[in-house]
Amino acid sequence: MAKRDLDQLLAVPVKSIDVGAKTDGTVNGASADLKGYHSCIALVDADAWTDGIHVLSLEDSPDDSTFTAVSGGASVTIDGAADDDQAYKIPYNGFERYVRVVCVTTTSTTGAIVGASLVRGHKALK
Repeated sequence: MAKRDLDQLLAVPVKSIDVGAKTDGTVNGASADLKGYHSCIALVDADAWTDGIHVLSLEDSPDDSTFTAVSGGASVTIDGAADDDQAYKIPYNGFERYVRVVCVTTTSTTGAIVGASLVRGHKALK
């Protein structure tokens, strides 16, 4: 039987956005350095939703200073009770060295409990 171990393919996740209540505004998450990796995916944890529109997407940067939205990148929108208590993924399709998750929240009073981590994968061979 084939061994199904992802340990050698994935790095320890980087917590980009701490799990917590998000209300109106923008949260720029911590970045992950992709040096030495060939892929990355964001994992989003959407817990209790009360109100508001919460859009999570990816930004990237060549220098970990100036970030721009990933061209043609996917996003996750949490805007109703059907969207809470779910896990989502946002694949990274860019080429820059650094990537982060951004959460933009509008029309909220108490908001939603949301968090995100970045998982780097396909480690480069030495």
